[in-house]
Amino acid sequence: MQDLRQSYEPTKHSNKMKKITIVFALLFSVATLSFSQQGQRRTAEEGAEIMAKNLTNELSLNADQTSKVQAIQLETFKKTDEIRAKAMDGGDRTAMRQEVKVVNDAADVQVVAILTVDQKSKYEEWKAKRAEEMKNRGGGRGQGNNK
Repeated sequence: MQDLRQSYEPTKHSNKMKKITIVFALLFSVATLSFSQQGQRRTAEEGAEIMAKNLTNELSLNADQTSKVQAIQLETFKKTDEIRAKAMDGGDRTAMRQEVKVVNDAADVQVVAILTVDQKSKYEEWKAKRAEEMKNRGGGRGQGNNK
């Protein structure tokens, strides 16, 4: 009877294998979850809110300026999302980049119009810093290093 009981008791080897299997399952789950979230883009609302918060922090915007910047950015994100969607449906990517640039430039003019003189200089510095960061990370997806 003791021999029979020993054959059913888990061995040290089987416990170790169970632990290894659980660890690999957890790692696989985390990797899968992480990978699935990488491709998700922000909504226009989320992007506008983040941009407004960033500019509020960088430029010390007042409440009225913050709400105006958020409205400008929301409209900008919506327009650029539409342009990108058209390009994804087989449109011309070069033309898409030009259209997005026109929309972004128009938004830039609107933002500058609501800033004080001091804020305008800070805004220009902030834009230059962001442009340098984009250049250093390769200018976005698929564009390589432009140095």
